[in-house]
Amino acid sequence: MWDVLLAKQEYVLFLAAIMVASGIIKDKNYFGVLFGVLISQIKSKRLLVFLVSLVSGVLPVPGRVSVSAAILDTLASQEPESRSKFGIIDYLATHHYYLWSPLEKTIILPMGVLGLSYVGVLSYTWPLLLVSLLYIGFFICTTIKEKDIVISHDGYHSPKSLTWTLLPLFLGIGLLIGGYEGWLIFMGLALYYMIIAKTWDIVKYLNWKLLMMVGGVILASNFIGMYHEELKVYVGASNGLGWAALLGFCASFALGSSGKFIGLTVLLTQVFGLQYFTLFFALEYGAYLISPTHKCACIGKMYFNTPFLTYAKVLGVWAALMILVGIMV
Repeated sequence: MWDVLLAKQEYVLFLAAIMVASGIIKDKNYFGVLFGVLISQIKSKRLLVFLVSLVSGVLPVPGRVSVSAAILDTLASQEPESRSKFGIIDYLATHHYYLWSPLEKTIILPMGVLGLSYVGVLSYTWPLLLVSLLYIGFFICTTIKEKDIVISHDGYHSPKSLTWTLLPLFLGIGLLIGGYEGWLIFMGLALYYMIIAKTWDIVKYLNWKLLMMVGGVILASNFIGMYHEELKVYVGASNGLGWAALLGFCASFALGSSGKFIGLTVLLTQVFGLQYFTLFFALEYGAYLISPTHKCACIGKMYFNTPFLTYAKVLGVWAALMILVGIMV
């Protein structure tokens, strides 16, 4: 019994290794060269903002909204109305990753709990990702004007160091997409970054609360797997689906946590079946985006003084679009 309950816990190691690797990359500002290359080479201002918004929040580190805000701040005009637009871009730039990035717990947990490969998870989330990227592109093209963006090409360095700092990360992601064991790949990457950065104090990068939560969700999923048929009978299969969807949405809205929303998503999916994974993901993620306990809007407002009403409007539309897609597919 215990061997069944404790199965799949290697995904906790996977997440811990990602925390160490991404924490070192952030501390050493290894992405700084990449942003410098983008800013110095791309002539279209709005295309530049779109591309920066796609990569500036890639690292799954605490406070990455602040990291992204600092990067976008180098492109934002000092005129108040123009600056306020970048608060929304900062939010969008750091939240589409939950739909596709193999560094995110929102992708790692479904892989571990539902037994899917990385590509397998994307086969369920790609409709949500597509509508999100289209919405982000539409927002930037229709809201941001050329005069809102100020670009300085001073102080950017040669891209040669990308070979040693970021290429191994991209290779690791490529191997993960190819189906290789994620925990082995990223433990190797974590060790690599520890060596090149000469950093051995890795405990500070570990989010113990999140790691315990992921381990607990996997444990709960293993328990559900042992009594799956009994649970399906208990919840009434299709009769209980509507109530489960509503309760999951309300819980995610109240909690405002990415770890908790994906935990609810995978556990509900395990009970009702993989055919509902996209629906549960859309509902829980949409609720998380508009949750009043979600702190990212507050951080963006501090940087760019973006009104909360603006956040509510833009994020409400994004959440509604994803939920609509989740219901349709």
